[in-house]
Amino acid sequence: DYLVTFISELLITTSNSIILQSTSLVQLTQSTNQLTRSLLTIASNRCYELSFKLYSIRTKIAYEDVQLAVNQLLQCASNVLSAVNGPLQERTQILDLDYSRANTITSDYDTDLESSWSNLSKNNLFYH
Repeated sequence: DYLVTFISELLITTSNSIILQSTSLVQLTQSTNQLTRSLLTIASNRCYELSFKLYSIRTKIAYEDVQLAVNQLLQCASNVLSAVNGPLQERTQILDLDYSRANTITSDYDTDLESSWSNLSKNNLFYH
């Protein structure tokens, strides 16, 4: 968390600073299962700020620098999205399993309406 916070406070001055910061963010967000919400928020905001600055200077810098920075920013955004989406996907799998279990008729449940237990008659104890 500390390094991402530190990076988010650095000035964005040149294409090299954008490339350096975005590359650092990619490295710091790579292990998506260990990222906190606050770290994800900071990294996401910084990716946005770097992208915005890159967009404003795109015509003044070399195409290769723009391409390298864009690739790093996209990877950072992908890491953040994976980190956010991972827990949601696991929850979705659990909810889907719960839904299927709740809506499946068990094999020991007798649905035969012709069976003796489902026949309501005067001989049935529950009829009264």
